[in-house]
Amino acid sequence: MVEQRITAGEGPEVPLGGPVLLAPFLRARLGLGQPHLPETFLRSQQGWRPPQDVDTVHLHLPDTTTGTVPVRLYRPRGITGGLPGLVWFHGGGFTHGSLDWGEAHVLALELASHAQIIVASVGYATSSYPDALRDARRAWAWLASAGESLGMAGVPAAGGASAGASLALSASVAERTPGTPAATAFLGLYGLYHASISAPDPTTARALADLPAGV
Repeated sequence: MVEQRITAGEGPEVPLGGPVLLAPFLRARLGLGQPHLPETFLRSQQGWRPPQDVDTVHLHLPDTTTGTVPVRLYRPRGITGGLPGLVWFHGGGFTHGSLDWGEAHVLALELASHAQIIVASVGYATSSYPDALRDARRAWAWLASAGESLGMAGVPAAGGASAGASLALSASVAERTPGTPAATAFLGLYGLYHASISAPDPTTARALADLPAGV
């Protein structure tokens, strides 16, 4: 495991706003002619200042045949003893996103500072859903077992945004590896979950057939 410590103020400057590229079928559904959502659609990071009471540590899970999984640990400074932990997965449709995205870096800094918890943000592979889920499971299994050595008090909670919420649920509860602890709590932001998926009715099946491949 490789570890490098930096302080909160030295992290990346990550914009929360900016234009969001839309697929053609989404533009048509939303009635938009332009290829991007307006920049004002998302709140800008302008004026935001990183909390200065959080230490950030870069970790890499042990080497495997598929490489390492980066984890960025956010730890409130000056707090002794075990703290509640949260393993966090960013969104991005399973094919985009990074530890530097606002919903990863900014959210983790703010939660660590204001809630006085340790946040472990996972940089899973974004090459495909199976790869993302593989890394999410691996990260959860390791962090749930090694959390105390990182300063967490017991088994952490799991959470994420959008695709990350689905990964957090699948990795920590629904499809956990035997012997791996389940999450103590779940924080899912705008995720999509199904306990089971039945065959679509004829109308839905026709609508699904019109969608582009992969959607």
